[in-house]
Amino acid sequence: MNKQAQFMASMSSLIDKTTLLEHTQLDEQLAGYKPAEVHTIEFIGNHPDANVTIIANAMYVTRGAVSKMTRRLMKNALIERYQKPDNKKEIYFRLTAKARTCTTRTPPLIANLRTVTPRCLRKPTNHSLMIHWPF
Repeated sequence: MNKQAQFMASMSSLIDKTTLLEHTQLDEQLAGYKPAEVHTIEFIGNHPDANVTIIANAMYVTRGAVSKMTRRLMKNALIERYQKPDNKKEIYFRLTAKARTCTTRTPPLIANLRTVTPRCLRKPTNHSLMIHWPF
């Protein structure tokens, strides 16, 4: 296997393991919310005047996927839609009070995930990527 294929296989493994770790922690700390919902809520909370196109571009998903997600979040009273007085065409989203309680729990969780991920990557030796997991 050439070095590029080794690197791609290692990165794929890292992404899979990070996703598994994130999913496990989200299940424990944010019971009742799906990871995509938490990411969407966090994005809307951090980006005022977020609309479907902005969210789709930032999260690398289709506008249809974002529309479906925002409908689900509105149904669960986590976000609300609004329009600006000077622009009746665009629809924007903002968090409800219920969603703000969710976002107060995510920063420690996200910070924890960011500290675990760098430990997983060790300095490459002999031009290869070595991945080590602490568990």
